[in-house]
Amino acid sequence: MSIISVSNLSKQYRIGARAPYKTLRETLMNAIALPARMFRRNSSEENNTIWALKNVSFDVKEGEVVGVRRKPT
Repeated sequence: MSIISVSNLSKQYRIGARAPYKTLRETLMNAIALPARMFRRNSSEENNTIWALKNVSFDVKEGEVVGVRRKPT
């Protein structure tokens, strides 16, 4: 019997400097433009991300201990 069941767990981190604070006007304009930006892919943004976990699935049974280790590249 599994106490914990996880399927297709993924976690991605964006690497780099944080964006500076924006004005209310900039935030609203970005929100309005968001649907159009979702259809475009920014390759530079993809290059600034790293997958910590990707499609990980596991079950933990009572009394088991689980750890996560990075796969060597």
